[in-house]
Amino acid sequence: MLPVLAALPAVSVVPLPVNLTVGSGTFTLASKSAIAAPRDLRNEAGYLRDILAPSTGYELPIVGKAG
Repeated sequence: MLPVLAALPAVSVVPLPVNLTVGSGTFTLASKSAIAAPRDLRNEAGYLRDILAPSTGYELPIVGKAG
């Protein structure tokens, strides 16, 4: 294992971020949640929506600009 990776907290995130700060709390994905993405990332947002749909049962809308 690379020394840099060994120093990171055990968080499973793909792709691996350049920086990672682990905090406390939780995130809940609800049926009224939406995916916010700028127009140039709509394809990627659609991919995320399609990946989440089978496991959540939610058809999350893609809205406006993230940020």
